[in-house]
Amino acid sequence: MERNKAENLYSKLINDDNDGISIRQLLEIMERGGIRSNDPRVQKILGKEADSDETKRKLSKNEFVNLLEKSESHLFEKALAGELIIPDFEDFQNDIQAIFEETKHNLEGEMKDILPHPQPDRQPAYAVSICTVDGQLLQLGDHDLTFLIQSICKPINYAIVHRDTGKEKLHKHVGVEPGSEKFESNMVLNERDLPHNPLINSGAIMTSAFIKPEHKVRERLDYVMEVWKNMTGGKEVNFNEASFQAERKDANKHLALAHLMKDRGAFPADIDLHVLIDFYLQCCAIEVNIDDLAHAAATLANYGTCVSTGKKVFGHDTVRDTLSLMLSSGTYDHSGEFAFRVGLPAKSGIAGGMMVVVPGVMGISVYSPPLDKHGNSVRGVDFCEKFADRFNFHHFDAVDSSIHGKKDPRKNRT
Repeated sequence: MERNKAENLYSKLINDDNDGISIRQLLEIMERGGIRSNDPRVQKILGKEADSDETKRKLSKNEFVNLLEKSESHLFEKALAGELIIPDFEDFQNDIQAIFEETKHNLEGEMKDILPHPQPDRQPAYAVSICTVDGQLLQLGDHDLTFLIQSICKPINYAIVHRDTGKEKLHKHVGVEPGSEKFESNMVLNERDLPHNPLINSGAIMTSAFIKPEHKVRERLDYVMEVWKNMTGGKEVNFNEASFQAERKDANKHLALAHLMKDRGAFPADIDLHVLIDFYLQCCAIEVNIDDLAHAAATLANYGTCVSTGKKVFGHDTVRDTLSLMLSSGTYDHSGEFAFRVGLPAKSGIAGGMMVVVPGVMGISVYSPPLDKHGNSVRGVDFCEKFADRFNFHHFDAVDSSIHGKKDPRKNRT
């Protein structure tokens, strides 16, 4: 940041206070803008001063300017100048709170009995988290709960293979068209005898075959979990062994799909189907909380760069292709209607989680276990539809016009 600009910002903030501005005041401004004091970037800049009595200490003009110069991501500069992607975060939070309260009373849907549900006496649990590409964080509901990612592993596994192996090689074995894999249908596979796309079970099994195939299953799982860790800002994610073992006992349909694909010559050579299914089900048994999922979605919204660490996880082309598949095929047999109503890339899982991406703006996660007939969270879909009705984030909404009558939280209306 230019020194003159930093000095002018300092003068604007202190007004008539000749003693300077304190670290505590800076943190309060950041908090109102959605940036938490435990954000890794804040901790890196302020160090111990962010968590001690030192927050009361006033900064001189020179110290303030030096602090802004330390901010490699220009985080403080953007937050203090009201230039974060959502400049009026308090107003945005009020809107999201209203949608949350409205959808909280939607008690439709059924629970999947085969899956463990955290603290079932509190069901139906409901939580929403939003993380912007600037790291602004909004949290609502049951944030103390963790849950299985289940099918939300599919787009991430696809992105891993796209990055490591390349899409040309991968898409010789899996298509990109929306499609069903109901066994009563004659179209379990596409006309090339391949899975329709990577976001249904057959396609996800195929994608999993390309992730470190030369390694042992646990090493492959650790590799995937490390990617999730990088997407969530260095946060460790967990693996639920009990859930994996339970689903492993009921894996006949997955094995049937795998045997059908092997019979049709869809797989690369030398695939052990039982080992492959174990690995795929282990990926489904990764556990996250709602904030982890929002952070991962924000990494996709930020075109593959983690918003809190600046670490590059995926390249632009990988994210583009992943989001394209999420838009067309991310919510099972409801994908067409979801794309029509909401117009945003999304992926749901039968444990009740949903990950939604507003490219270049934010990642959204919803957790609510009651599911609709398609296997999507009822409240998750309801929240997303009301979100799209209120804000101009639909893929085909006008951005530079208010003809749709929606709000654009990216514009500072003050």
